[in-house]
Amino acid sequence: MDRRKTTVYVMTDQQFREFMIDQLRAGEEQFKQLHEALAANTEMTQAVAKSTAEIVDAFAVTKKGVRFFSAVGRGLNKAARWATPIITIAAVIWAIAHGQWPKIGGE
Repeated sequence: MDRRKTTVYVMTDQQFREFMIDQLRAGEEQFKQLHEALAANTEMTQAVAKSTAEIVDAFAVTKKGVRFFSAVGRGLNKAARWATPIITIAAVIWAIAHGQWPKIGGE
């Protein structure tokens, strides 16, 4: 069996005070470092939030552009569907009026 050896340090009151002051100073430095790291992290988080907001705004503009072109495409499609039979009939009448019968099947 292993016996644990305990070491007892003997300190005077002055040595204990100096030890505690050193420990508190080390803790204060660590606190300052953590505080500075937290402040830097907060700044980076705010920058990311701002960038994300800009990206969301850009996507909103893109979405509006897509809607516009989609609406234009639908309008052109409807116009083409409506105009195609009229243009075809007008072309047949013009061809008959000028003595050329329409060719069926590419004859």
